[in-house]
Amino acid sequence: VAKGKETYAAQGCDACHGDGGVGTAAAPKLTGVTTKYNASAMAGVLRKPTAAMDKGGMQPVEISDPELNALIAYVRSLR
Repeated sequence: VAKGKETYAAQGCDACHGDGGVGTAAAPKLTGVTTKYNASAMAGVLRKPTAAMDKGGMQPVEISDPELNALIAYVRSLR
């Protein structure tokens, strides 16, 4: 989770989704996203954002699998 938090910041996720995934005017909150996406589905949309995400400016996350798994663990920990 700690490594995922570092990756979240390094990838600039906080610029749109806010510190701690609270959401901003630019992007929705990530807290509770696990009710919509399991870990596998989350990996899929991070690697290849949906059309709506793409339209909103979401770029594909191009990081190593271990970094992606850490990022997902961090997002899943958000409450």
